[in-house]
Amino acid sequence: MADPRLPAPPAEPLPTSAVATERIARASRVRTLLPSMSGKLLTGLVIVGVIVLFGLVAPAFVQDPRDSGNPALLPPGPDHLLGTTKLGYDVFAQLAWGTQGSLGLALRRPRRGRRLAAAGGRLRGARRLLRGRAR
Repeated sequence: MADPRLPAPPAEPLPTSAVATERIARASRVRTLLPSMSGKLLTGLVIVGVIVLFGLVAPAFVQDPRDSGNPALLPPGPDHLLGTTKLGYDVFAQLAWGTQGSLGLALRRPRRGRRLAAAGGRLRGARRLLRGRAR
């Protein structure tokens, strides 16, 4: 059954101006699904954008986070922006590589979750089918 909120498809080809009007109407329906731009939304998008940019770009400019050849417990400075740990690891390098790893996980996990949900749904459906035949 067709959704009553959506317009019915035209029976004959629409003139060019009618096609443009239909596209505008469709775009406005999509726009109503998106949140309106506000200060909070803009702030959140900027913060997420900075974190993503940092995770993508920063690892190219820092040393290996597992390199312990640095002096221990250095304060923040030009060579080590956030200092070093007790074992001589650069804290900024660890932050940059950790951010990149977290972003990678965030992109991979939803796909895996969908696969697990689909597999669970199939198993549940199969169980119901088998129960129906057994009775």
